[in-house]
Order: sequence, then C-alpha cells, then structure tokens
Amino acid sequence: MMGTALVTGCAGFIGSHLCERLLDEGERVIGVDVFTANYPRWIKQRNLAAVAGRPGFTLLEQSLLEADLRPLLQQVDVVYHQAALPGVRTSWGQSFGDYVSHNILATQRLLEAAREVPVRRLVCASSSSVYGGMTGPVGEDGPLRPISPYGVTKLSAEQLCQLYALQFGLSVVCLRYFTVFGPRQRPDMAIHRFIRAVLHRQPLTVYGDGEQTRDFTLIHDAVTANLLAAQAPGARGVYNIGYGGSCFPKDVRALIRLGQEHGLVLDLLQKVEQVNQTQVEWCMSKFAGRLGGLSGRRIALLGLTFKPHTDDIREAPSLRVIQMLLQEGALVSAFDPKGATHVQSLYPAVRCAATPYEAAAGADAVLLLTEWPQIIGLDWQALRQVVQGNVLLDARNALQPEAIRRAGFQYMGVGRGVAEDGGGGMGHERRGALCRPGNPATAFLVFAAKDTAACGKPAGA
Repeated sequence: MMGTALVTGCAGFIGSHLCERLLDEGERVIGVDVFTANYPRWIKQRNLAAVAGRPGFTLLEQSLLEADLRPLLQQVDVVYHQAALPGVRTSWGQSFGDYVSHNILATQRLLEAAREVPVRRLVCASSSSVYGGMTGPVGEDGPLRPISPYGVTKLSAEQLCQLYALQFGLSVVCLRYFTVFGPRQRPDMAIHRFIRAVLHRQPLTVYGDGEQTRDFTLIHDAVTANLLAAQAPGARGVYNIGYGGSCFPKDVRALIRLGQEHGLVLDLLQKVEQVNQTQVEWCMSKFAGRLGGLSGRRIALLGLTFKPHTDDIREAPSLRVIQMLLQEGALVSAFDPKGATHVQSLYPAVRCAATPYEAAAGADAVLLLTEWPQIIGLDWQALRQVVQGNVLLDARNALQPEAIRRAGFQYMGVGRGVAEDGGGGMGHERRGALCRPGNPATAFLVFAAKDTAACGKPAGA
C-alpha cells in the first residue's frame, strides 16, 4: 500500500475512473458521493460497480455540505476533489443556489478541513467554462470570462483554492478539464450522441454551421493528469487539461503513417493535418488582401514561440508566417520575450527588437502570434502612436476587439465575423485562431488523445 486518497464525487464519470486507477496502483481509496436528482442513480451505481467490493475501497454516501470532514481527512494523504454540480444550461434561474452550494460552499468546507488537518495536496477539478466563449486557443494565463452561472461557480472554487494556498500554505492544484470523454460517460453528452447516431445510421444533429471546433480529452488522460498533479513536487496553481502541445503535429503524422503501415486510411487524422497545414495560408491570404499586398510592407510580429512561457519555436505558426512574408517581399520585425534569438538564427532578415514598441515602430501592420501576457497587456494606444499603418491581425483571438478599435486600429480576428464598421474578422467562416495545432479550445476532434498533463504551465509561472 502506498497511501490513502480521498476522492469526492467518486460515483461520477471521472471520479469512478480515478478510484479504479488509484486502486490499481495500490492506494487505499475513500470515496465520497451522494445520490441526487441531477444525476441518474442508475448511472452512479453502474460507475461504482467498477470499484465496489474491491479491497482498499470504502464508500461514504454523504454530502460534502453535511459530512464531518476533519476526522475524515486525518486518514488521507491526498484529496481529489471531483464532486460538483455539472451543467451549463441548468445553472440559470432558480437552480443557481444549488450550484453555489455544491460547487462553492462544499469546496470551501473541504478547504477548511484540509488546511486544519492538513493534507499533503488537494487536487481540485475545474472546467474550461471559466474561459467563457472561447474563439481561439487559451493558455492558463488567458482571460477568464465565464458566460454561465456554472462557469462562475467553477471559477469561484478555483479562486478559493488559490486563496487558501496563499493564506495558509495549502498545497493545491486546479485542473481545467476540456470536454473529457470515454467509457461510463453520461449518454446525453455529444460524443455519445455522435457515436450512437453513426451506429444506428442516423443523421447527426448539427448546431450552428457545423464548423465549431473543440478540444477533447480521453478519460485516461484526465485521470493521469490528476495523479501527476498529486505527485509532482513543483505542481501548483492552475493547469489546462486538453489534447494540445507541440507534440501534437508530429504525433498526428506518426499515427497517419502507422495506419498506412497496417493498411488503414485514417481519414479523420488526415483532415486534422490538412486543416493544420492550410490554416496559416488562409489567414495570411486574408491579411494580405486587407493590406493590398505584402511586397514592401513593414510587418511587426508580436510573439514567435509555439505558446507563451517557453522558448520552443518547434511547430510554431510564426515560422511559416515569416517564410510567407519574406517570400512576398515584406520587411519583418519581431518581438518575443524568449524566442527571438532562435528565430533570428533561422531568419537573419528578421529584425528582432527588445520591446514590442520598438518592433512596431513604422510598421504598416501588426500581427499578434503568441499570447504572451506582456503582449496582451500592452498600451495599445501608445503602440498605435508608433506604427505607420493601422491594421492589427489578432491571430490568437486574445484581445478585446472594441478596445483595439478604440485605440485606433483596424482589428482583424479569426472566425469572428465581419464587424459592422468593416474592421472585424476574416469573414463568416468559422475558422479557429491561427493554429497552435491541438491546443485547448481549438483542437479538432481526435479520439487518440495523448497525455499532456505535464506539458502545461501553471498560471503565473
């Protein structure tokens, strides 16, 4: 036996898989859950069947709002807090009080008990709903704008965790899940509906224009993320749990080759690779059209790395953007806190500047390629004073369009539609933001998900 873990929400989709994995690895597990009307009892009973009766597993059918948590936590090393009241649509109206109780008050009671015992670490399940209506990929430092009461309660639970970590030194890690799927998933979720329709040769119900994309995470990877969050000595803060990472493009190519070796045509993965390859060209053609051509134009690039908080430029869209700009005769300047040296060694013609304002000086247009906090937080009115032109392409959809327009720029987003003043997006096609392929919120539907729990960066790191 290695230790004892407490899993709240143990009869849920993720919680039951987590209990099963912990038991497989020799842990003792205390599972806490309660049967409520919002989650069909038969589903929870089915989920518990995977662990019920196994040596080392104890089930406590209690609500976190009523349980005596302090003596319970004295028995455990790690708490995996998976319990929550799910659902975006049902969180509106009179139901909001239930969401506050289950998602905020229950979390606060657990944190109070954990800091008084204390436990070695508390891993708290959060949600991508804290980001709200995402139109492009977001990192952990991205803007938090929940657009549902459910998202508000999950963000509040996160902030409580960070508060207890700051004030009492409690070791807490929050994991933001991006559409977890797999066995024992609730049958009303999208993946089940799609597969059920395919198996029964029924038409798929498509909402909107059918071009919206989403990151999907295999349940095995979500569970692995929890274990890593509990075990890694330096883990702290908030992590996105999704399919993304710079490993994505090469892994897709490897899977396609593996299929070919076995005589399989993996149409889905080939489409993923095709879109990833054409996205940059599509964006740049729109950009060039807005400028009336690129030859002789001075273009300032803000951000060069694959994602913020790294010097990794492998698979970075900036490399193809630079190639296209130079081939078209553009003059390129750039700023990146960590990746500039690497890029300049590859493209000596690129003038790398020490500040964003220096990079943008005299530019005909500005292209935001990486959502570094120091770029997102720029004084855009001050930047407007140093540029020659006024076109700004936000290829990450990381900025607030109205704020950029007020600063005097013609704002171009990706897939945001055309604004009334003509300075909006790149048409009504629902394109994802300039692809960091597979990153949370813009990855294309891929079932062969890869564990990326250790690839993320904690907020504020």
